[in-house]
Amino acid sequence: MSDGTSEALTTTSRDALLKRTVAILEVEGASAVHLFGSLARGDADALSDIDLWITVPDDEIARWVDRRFEIFNDIAEVVIYHEAPRNRPLGGSYTLVIHRLGDALIQTDYYFAPESTSVILPEAHHLSGNQSLPRGSWLLDTHAEAAEDFHERIDFLIFMSFIGIKKAFRGDRAFLGFLDREFERFRRTYDPAGEPLDRIDSIDSLAGRLRSLLSLADDRQSDAIQAVLNDITRQVRLHPVGGDAVE
Repeated sequence: MSDGTSEALTTTSRDALLKRTVAILEVEGASAVHLFGSLARGDADALSDIDLWITVPDDEIARWVDRRFEIFNDIAEVVIYHEAPRNRPLGGSYTLVIHRLGDALIQTDYYFAPESTSVILPEAHHLSGNQSLPRGSWLLDTHAEAAEDFHERIDFLIFMSFIGIKKAFRGDRAFLGFLDREFERFRRTYDPAGEPLDRIDSIDSLAGRLRSLLSLADDRQSDAIQAVLNDITRQVRLHPVGGDAVE
């Protein structure tokens, strides 16, 4: 995918972000921090994100949820975030965040769970705090209602486009097809007069779809779009094959 030096720089930034994140969560009073996903399994690549399950005392969870964006910004600059209520732990929160650390954009998925409903995946790695929490399947708020509106959908598409960068490099046609359908659903709902765009099947077409949102986005979203476009340019420079169609 790339030379060893560029991958090492990316993973060094991610490791630094993870270390800083755990340190801040400890200061905030987390009961436990666990890492799961590809980093925990040992099959991560330079584009992999950070997946964290953070257990919080029951009498503190409301404060954590109320202050979550303050905590995220203390960890590192937040470029954009998105929340899916049905994926949140019972009594907690679930937030996908794109952080900026130097030149790198790094995704962290934060799950805040109260101790009373916190269940740790069997394969998760303990990073800090209580090691005796139960292991098993998560208890999620699957009946929560997700509120969709114009600006939320733009946030969603920006975030999914960032995820689409690594999916394109990995040749994940299924995800790119999903992203293509979500862009088209947005166009039909909120911009029916807009011109249909090329199918998303490469980094180049992904960037084109993202640029199509600039005329509709607010200033915050425009800054996030530009940050993701700059990251696409950076990744294509590191991995020249990225501009080609996905095989």
